[in-house]
Amino acid sequence: MRRLAAVLIACAASAAARATSFIPQASFSVAGSTVAGMDRDAAGNLYVLARTPGSASAYTVASYQTPAMTPEFAFTVNVTTPMAFAVEANGVVDLLDSGGSLTLTRYDNTGAVVSQATDIIPGFRDYFGAAIDKNNGVFYLSYPYAVIEQTGDFSFKILYEEGEVSKYDFAGQKQTSFFMPGRTSLSTSCYTPSIMAVDSAANLWVADPICAQLLEYTPQGAQAADNALAYPFVPKTMWTGPNQSLFVTDAICDGPGCPQLFLFDAGGAELYSISTASVVGAAWDSRILYAAAPAGGTIQRFILDAPPSAPVPSSPQGFSLQHSSEATLSWQASSAAQGDAVAYSVYVGTSARSLAYAGDTTQSGFATAPLAFGTTYFWQ
Repeated sequence: MRRLAAVLIACAASAAARATSFIPQASFSVAGSTVAGMDRDAAGNLYVLARTPGSASAYTVASYQTPAMTPEFAFTVNVTTPMAFAVEANGVVDLLDSGGSLTLTRYDNTGAVVSQATDIIPGFRDYFGAAIDKNNGVFYLSYPYAVIEQTGDFSFKILYEEGEVSKYDFAGQKQTSFFMPGRTSLSTSCYTPSIMAVDSAANLWVADPICAQLLEYTPQGAQAADNALAYPFVPKTMWTGPNQSLFVTDAICDGPGCPQLFLFDAGGAELYSISTASVVGAAWDSRILYAAAPAGGTIQRFILDAPPSAPVPSSPQGFSLQHSSEATLSWQASSAAQGDAVAYSVYVGTSARSLAYAGDTTQSGFATAPLAFGTTYFWQ
C-alpha cells in the first residue's frame, strides 16, 4: 500500500485591528517659505497664505485645485503680522493684519482689494487672538482689559486683568463685546483668552491656556461650553472643520510619536490625535485634512481612515488535511465604513507566531505557493 502524504493547515489568530486615525496620504510643495494660513472655497479649492521667500513683509496667496494641488493663481499681499486668514465661499480672501495698524483687507482672485477697514483699534497692539467668521461677515478680537482702582488724583493701580472679546463687522465697526473675568479676581485666572476659531454654526471657540480649557460662546456672547483638558494646554493654532469640529495644535510632549494635533467634536470632546509637526491646516471635508509645518513650503494631506471589518476565515478552519501541494485559502470579505476598496495581505508559516508574507489580493480567496508534504502550516 502506498502512503499518502498530506499538508496539515490551521488558521492562526487574526491580527488586531487598528483604530480609526488620520493617515498621511501625500505631500505637496507650495509657493512660499512659511505657511501662515489655509482655507478652502465652496468649490473645494485650497488657498494658502505663505511668506514670500526672501521677504520679511510680503506674503503670497496661492490657490490650488484639489486633490492634485494643481496651481490656479497667486498674488502678493503686503502684510507683516497676519493674525487671521479666511476664504469666503465665492473665493474672496479675508486677511487680518496687526502690523502697523490693525487692518482687515478683502481681496478677489486677482489680488484686487474688494474692501478694507484700517486702524480698527487706533494705537492698540496687545492682542490675544483673532478669528474670522467668513460666512457672516464678522471677525473677533480678544485682548486684555485692565480693572483699575484710582489711588490719587493722577495715579491708579491695576487690580486684575480680564479678557475681553469683541466682534466687528467687515467695515471695522464694533458690534458687541463680552468679558471673560476669570474664576477669581486675580490676573492669570481662568477664562483667559488666547487663540480663537469660528465653527460652521457661527459659534466662537476660545482657548484658555491658563486653566487648560476650551470655551465655546454663541454669536451673542453667551457661554455654551467649558471643556477642561487633562493635559498641559499651550495651543499654537486652532481652526474648525465640518460639523462644528475643531482642530487644535498643542505640543503636549516631546519626541517622535508625540501627539501634537487634536480633533474635537462639537461638544468639545477629543476624537483623535495626530503625531505631526504641522501647526497650520484646513479641513477640506470630514475626512481630508491639509496641514503644514511651521517652516518650509510643504503641505501634507491626511485622510481619516476607519479600519474595515475583520475578515472571517471560511476555509480551511481549524485543522484540515490538504492532499495537494498548494492550499486554497478563503474568507468572508471585509467591508469598509467609507466604501473604500479593501485589500488583503496573506501570511503563511510553520509556526503560528512566525508567519511569512505570502502575497496580497483584493479577492476573498488566495492560492498559496507549493507547500511541503508532511508539514503543519498556519495562515492568517
